[in-house]
Amino acid sequence: MLKKVLVILIFSRLALFIYAGGILDFSNHWDGQHYIYLSENGYANQGDEANFIVFLPFYPILIKIFNLIINNSLISSILVSNIAFILAGIFFYKLLRLDYSEKFSSFTVLLMAIFPTSYFFSSSYPESLFFLLFCLSFFTSDKKPILSGLFSSLANLTRPFGIFLLPSLGIEFLKKRKRATKILTLVLFFTLSISIYMLINYSVYKDPFAFQKILRDHWQKSFAFPWQSIYQSWRVAILSKNWGDYRIFVGFAEAIASTIAWIFVPLAFYKKFKIRLSYAIYYLLGVILFTSTGFVLSAPRYILSLPPFFIILAQVLKSKISKAVWITASTALLFYLTSICIKGQWAF
Repeated sequence: MLKKVLVILIFSRLALFIYAGGILDFSNHWDGQHYIYLSENGYANQGDEANFIVFLPFYPILIKIFNLIINNSLISSILVSNIAFILAGIFFYKLLRLDYSEKFSSFTVLLMAIFPTSYFFSSSYPESLFFLLFCLSFFTSDKKPILSGLFSSLANLTRPFGIFLLPSLGIEFLKKRKRATKILTLVLFFTLSISIYMLINYSVYKDPFAFQKILRDHWQKSFAFPWQSIYQSWRVAILSKNWGDYRIFVGFAEAIASTIAWIFVPLAFYKKFKIRLSYAIYYLLGVILFTSTGFVLSAPRYILSLPPFFIILAQVLKSKISKAVWITASTALLFYLTSICIKGQWAF
């Protein structure tokens, strides 16, 4: 069955690259350019580059390491992302096999590979790296808790969602009756990763919390209750004046993705679905994070950093008809959004 999973992962990437007309055509857009800049120049405190402090450092570091051999930052970023994607898919399958059947596990990997925004897994973004680190953190939590702490701390230096691995893995450790020293090691790893990022902020801005101000002032990320944010997303989409513009689709996508994410929250705790409590807690906290802002943006992409979403989705799609409809619609949306991305237009 693992061979089938590999075929799914590799074929999904080849199909995207062939459709795009080349590996580079949709890889260097929006935040991808910022990560490449950081890999080449590091953090800065002047110009527009001063706003890049909000992008966490581990992905740019890996690009820089690959670039020592490749000598092309864009290609290095694509290699990091796609290698991480293949490995993430493999370990996601192995992680699922601990709780579910082979058939269900491979189907869940398929849902992840063809999700409408899964092209981000193959572009110059850290989503696939974070997905891999998430899977490795849980996969090693049983027999190698120290290694699990290392992977989770690296995830914390890759995407903001990484911070929620601390309580989630803590639940895993307690469930498996790990000694207090193992839990303390996990906490120390997270403290170290947070300290590293705060130290970067201080070295660049002389302020360990500089990222907070930049998130608020430049990226319009300020706290709001989730229901306020989702209501505002629907309001913006419905009141859009140009229904012929592709941006109306983007507007609705933000609202729909945020709404579905919350609908899935109680399903994460539904006993019949047999989802680990640690996964459910991580999913809940992740959804709260990306919807607790006055300006919801990139919601369909943020879902890629919430692996339990795909477990819930696979549980929901029980009938053959629902599976066929979703696979068809998801694949069509994936190629549609990829075509928008190729043109350099906003696609989350």
